[in-house]
Amino acid sequence: MRIETRYHLEHPRDEVNAWLERPGALTRLTPPGLATAEDAAEGGTGQGRLVGVRLGPSLLPQPLRPRWLLRHADATAPFDFADQQVRGPWRTWRHEHAVEQSGSGAAVHDRLEVELPRHLERWEPRVGELVRGVLDFRARQLREDLAFHAARAGRRPLTVAIAGSSGLIGSQLAALLRTGGHTVRPLVRRAATAPGEISWDPQGGRLDPADLEGVDVVVNLGGRSIATRWTASARAEIRASRLAGTALLARTLAGMADGPTALVQASAIGYYGPRRPGEKLVEDSGPGRGSSPRWCATGRTRRPRRARQDCGWRCSARAWCSATAADRCCRSCRCSSRAWAVGSPRGTRPSPGSRWTTWSGPTPT
Repeated sequence: MRIETRYHLEHPRDEVNAWLERPGALTRLTPPGLATAEDAAEGGTGQGRLVGVRLGPSLLPQPLRPRWLLRHADATAPFDFADQQVRGPWRTWRHEHAVEQSGSGAAVHDRLEVELPRHLERWEPRVGELVRGVLDFRARQLREDLAFHAARAGRRPLTVAIAGSSGLIGSQLAALLRTGGHTVRPLVRRAATAPGEISWDPQGGRLDPADLEGVDVVVNLGGRSIATRWTASARAEIRASRLAGTALLARTLAGMADGPTALVQASAIGYYGPRRPGEKLVEDSGPGRGSSPRWCATGRTRRPRRARQDCGWRCSARAWCSATAADRCCRSCRCSSRAWAVGSPRGTRPSPGSRWTTWSGPTPT
């Protein structure tokens, strides 16, 4: 099966090529939930580079996520390089890429040669549709990201420390910043092993202020995952992880004489609670009832406000917690998510009284 596409971009060819070479490009070009790059901080299209990805949503246990290994290889003209499958789910996979001059802009030219396993050959038309959908997503994401960075051209590169950089939003935010030429320093709850990592222990109250020297902004997206059974112990861990991390960051930044200039504190639309049928929720709406609204109100609002009082102008906070602004919120971190109703079929609008939440993945058409 051969698939070939060409997409026009209103950006110079050199600018597009520079973006593709930066760390984070693969993450930005992969629809959320489809696959995860094993080394998201690496970048480049150099010949011989091995790229490993895990297929499927990141919430699945790793044994249920097949590993797909590809190698960058030479390509035949007019293509610049190719991804050749080394090991994975296809009988054969070869994806050739080119960025061509197109008037004052550029054209992204892709050609794929794919063979399905023999017992799945009857699914070739459906697989072809899905692959074209992924290519459409990649072109749209590339176009939007280039425009996003172009609108901020001329600003100095920042160093941003991110707690929760491996999560759904954090991984996309880190990739967006890296493709814009910024430096990302992940806060990790283990010994730092990779360049730029900052080790911290929210539960133990350990974060060395010296590790934040030279950091311009801290973004807090950390906390235990809510994608679990909400037992009493799980609820306690979810709450404690948010309070401990927020409080530790607030105390550390407040005690620094020349530290980061901003703390961006993220919350969730769970602030409004799960059951408020028929009620239009806006930024000024009050919290709902239940565990999630309490976590958002205490862990994401009170502690950052206290930090602002402690360290004055150097520390600010932002709570992303509007149900009606969920789509706008996701656009702000460029994670290619949209607001859709829980349980609604893809591409459908929610019925009256439904609760809206963020839905990750390519925009339904």
